Order: sequence, then structure tokens, then C-alpha cells
Amino acid sequence: MKKYVLFSILFLFMNMLQATIQYASTIIAFSSEFSSGGWSASKALGSPDVYPLYGDYIQAWASASADGQREFITLGFANPMRISTVAAFETLHPGAIDSVLVRDASSGNWTLIWNGNAVVKPAVARIFEISFPLTSFQVDAVRLSINSPIVPGWNEIDAVAIADEQVSDGAGNQTNEIRLLAHFPLHGNASDLSGNNNSGTLVGNVVAAPGPDGTAGRAMYFDGQSYIEIPASASLNDVGNSMTITYWVKTESYFAGSWSSVVCKSDLGEAHYRLGLGNNSSYFAFQGMLSWNLLFPYTIQDGWTFVAAAFDGTMIRYYKNGIFVNEMELSTGGTFDANSPLYIGYDPALGIDYLIGWVSDVRIYAGALTDDQVAAVHAGGEPASTDDLVQAQQFTIYPNPVSDRVNISQDRAFEQGVTSEVSIFDLSGRMVHSATLQKDQQQVDVSKLRAGSYILRLVSGGDSFQTILIKN
Repeated sequence: MKKYVLFSILFLFMNMLQATIQYASTIIAFSSEFSSGGWSASKALGSPDVYPLYGDYIQAWASASADGQREFITLGFANPMRISTVAAFETLHPGAIDSVLVRDASSGNWTLIWNGNAVVKPAVARIFEISFPLTSFQVDAVRLSINSPIVPGWNEIDAVAIADEQVSDGAGNQTNEIRLLAHFPLHGNASDLSGNNNSGTLVGNVVAAPGPDGTAGRAMYFDGQSYIEIPASASLNDVGNSMTITYWVKTESYFAGSWSSVVCKSDLGEAHYRLGLGNNSSYFAFQGMLSWNLLFPYTIQDGWTFVAAAFDGTMIRYYKNGIFVNEMELSTGGTFDANSPLYIGYDPALGIDYLIGWVSDVRIYAGALTDDQVAAVHAGGEPASTDDLVQAQQFTIYPNPVSDRVNISQDRAFEQGVTSEVSIFDLSGRMVHSATLQKDQQQVDVSKLRAGSYILRLVSGGDSFQTILIKN
């Protein structure tokens, strides 16, 4: 069995012949283990013993209880190295991991490289892979946080690896380069600022209106009979197998009482791609296939809201006001016309599906933006290159997890001596704590927060970054 497994792993990683892959060699800490023998934390060390098999095997780590509490495991690596990938081999009830941190071998500081919501996945073994720009520091440890109660049953992990190149997740999916294809500020016109000459035409009575910050002329109002049409172009078609759409929207009413079409590249058939809103839901289409009615806490009473959807070729991730909300799987390969126009405020597939409301700052990217990159767009930035994500990774908080006070390192990401605003949100987007850091102050008291995961956002010197905070 061991030879068969190793052959399978070699096959899955055959595109990494020049890459360095390293499996965990030591257990640093863990929340619990089923026993000190079978299913112990030490079973997560070394190369996979179970994968690609799926099921309850004693060669994988399992927690003491199936769904009794949040769990975590921290693993060390014998040879510190710069990395761009962390891969966890999940072999029973996958999908419970909700954050991944890596440790700087020199400073001991932890950096968040991924966070999301635990989601029940299909009952098959998988390699859960997170890819990101190559770290500027050498990594010697990885910490996986697991929201065990959300994914019923024992969530078993067979192995954890780090690597210095992006790799396949076993399904052939790759992280695509991020490229801005179109950017419509909608400041009284339909001009495209991406440099790709995708400016559009106002059709009907589309008029300038105040934007999300109240400034006149920073948005366009759509009256339910008007729209913006942008001709088909090579750049608008060049989304590859992944993409991201973002915009600010304020809906006045829903078409048929159910939904509002905002951005849609479609003809009378199904869409090439689309992102719209429903009453407490959101819907996204890609290559003729639709993901919709996903729980999305949006109502007309919310007013101006930043909405984003990032599709990586397998999963579609939804964001509200810069914070991850939910995700679901989406198959591709349906029927669509890639040469159809792009519309803002209208979906021709239904003929009368018009938007009644306001829209500002529409952006379309090839490639799936990360959580940090979506947060940067929400803050008004433009994370079109991985350099922005590298800068965001240089903003660190420690210790994390934290009990009483969290330190914030701004040494490289922010200008020194500038007042910084810190906001902490729960995972529903509700602000639970805020603080102002005066000049070089770098500590925030979080002792009164309940145990759990939070989003910490820092605004300083015109920059805005966010990361996950875990409170013990």
C-alpha cells in the first residue's frame, strides 16, 4: 500500500519536478488526539499513509471527539524554507479547516496565509492546497485551525506538506495570474480605466448619482429600463478558467421580487459570466453554469454594499464588504456565447431583467483574488499583482492565537509614526471591537472577546489590510 500511495503522490505532483516538497517532521502542539496510538497527532507526520484512500484509518490524525470543539494542530519542518504552498491531505470528512498560518523560522512570528469558513465537502479524499506568493522568510512550522463541529464526524488529516512552487490540488486546478480586464468607476460615464479599451455606452436613462461615500457623480442610477452595454472584446473573453467580479451596489427593489442583475456577459441564452444579487442570496454564473441562492446576508435596507465573487475553477467564494461570507462548488462547461456583450444593470437572458438601483466601481479580473486582495479592493486599492499580497503578508499580528493582548507589526507594511485604526469583526461582519493606535503603539487588548475566530482590519497611512485573529 505504501508504494502505491507514494506512486500516486508522485503522479499528482509530476508538474513539480523542479519544486521542493517537504512533509512535516515534528508535532509542536495539538488540541486533542483520539489516542496515543492509532489516530494520534503523530500520524500526520511524514508522507501520506492513507491518501488517496478515503475513510476512517488509524494511520491519520483524528481528534478526541468527533464534533465536541474547535481543533488545531501545529507541525514543524526539519529544513526551514521559503514556500508558496501548504497542502493538507484530508482523508475523512474534509472541509473543516478554516485558517492556516505559517511561522517565520528566524523571528518566530506567525503569518496568516489563508482563512475561510468550514464547509462540508464531498466524501472523497482530497489535497487541500493553498497557493500564495513565495514568502520573504523561511518557514519552519504550519498551524491548521479546524472548525470540527461544522463538518460532522471526525475530520482526519493524513499528512501536511510545504512547497516552493504552486502545485495541482489533485483535480488539475491551478492558481491563475491576476489580471485586471475592465474597471468601470461609473463616475457619470461608462469609461474603462483598465487600459483595455472596454468603455461602454449608456442605453436609456442611466444618470449620475452620489457614490458610496456620498460624493456626487461617483455612481450611476439605473431606473429599471436602462443599462450600460460594453461590446465584446478579446480582453473581456480572456478569463481563462478562473475570475473575480467586484462592485458597490445599492438596490432599490428586486426584479420579480427576487433578484437584481448587476454585471452580466450574456446573450439570450446562458451567461459567459454573471454576478447578481437576490433577497438574502447571491448568484454567479461562469461558462454557462449557474451558482445561485447561496446564503448571502444582503437586504435592501443594507444600503451601499461592496460585493465580490472569486471563482478558482472549482469553488466560488462570495464576499460582503471585504469579508468572506460563503462558498460553494461550481461545475463549468455549459453552453454560452463568449462573444456576447457585457452589460451593467441588465441581463438579456430573461429579456426584462433590469436593475433598479445604484452601482459604482465595477471591476473584472482574470484569476481568483485572495481574501487579502478582495479586502484591498474594498478599501479602494488595486491588487492586480502578487506584490500587493506580499506586502500584506508583511503585516503581522502576534501571538496568534492570543489570550489577552495582540501585538501588531507595522514595520514594513506601513509608514512609521502614523496613527492606525484597528477594527475587529466577527465572521458575520459585525464589529465587536475597535481601537486607535497612536504613532508607534502596537498592542491591542482583546481579553474581553469570546473565544473564536475574528477578522482584524488595520487602516494606516491610507493603506488597509486585514487578517484572521484567533482568540483563545
